[in-house]
Amino acid sequence: MFIIYIIGKILQFLERENLRDDTFIIFISDNGGSPVNYANNDPLREGKFSLYEGGTRVPFLMSWPSTIRKGQVIENVVSMLDIFPTVCAAVDVPIQFTDGLDLMPLLSGRDPNLQHDVLVWDMNAETAVLKGKWKLKTANDLKQAQRQFLDVKYGEFLYNLEEDPGENRDLRYFFPEKFEELKSIYIDWKKEKKIPFIFKMFCERYLHNQHWFHLL
Repeated sequence: MFIIYIIGKILQFLERENLRDDTFIIFISDNGGSPVNYANNDPLREGKFSLYEGGTRVPFLMSWPSTIRKGQVIENVVSMLDIFPTVCAAVDVPIQFTDGLDLMPLLSGRDPNLQHDVLVWDMNAETAVLKGKWKLKTANDLKQAQRQFLDVKYGEFLYNLEEDPGENRDLRYFFPEKFEELKSIYIDWKKEKKIPFIFKMFCERYLHNQHWFHLL
């Protein structure tokens, strides 16, 4: 595969120039595999252009030999939003505001519990809220999903990802208080964020997608 070849060429250059140990490498996919391209994200459900786990839970690899202990597998909930504050912290560049987390305390082992307590997604046609093992997933328009050959269910659903990572069992009627809690989180987030109009247009036209990660 061409991308593997190119990554190999970059690593060879860094090794040859004695830069490998002091180079921070981050590799991440912006979304899960696409069913249009025959991707199989099992055991996760669906893929790109959906807010099921197959679309949002993606590979996230980091390597920095002089600073990060290799061979770690970290299950904490993190996001692509964390890359910017993490890189800024790594090079001692102060930032005033970001939705992401500085992951350096997690990567170094100083704070092994660091993670997002809550993550929220909004693509207009679909929304999702992740809090711990619980996930609220909604869909109010299936046209985009149908164009991408996705089997997205219309309505509101509650999943326990620890017991059901494939999001097959809707638990909203078994845990109504948890369902309402996650709905309230989304409503409060929506009020607070004031999403720019141009970004809403982008979401409507090019529905995009976010992660848990591993270290090389």
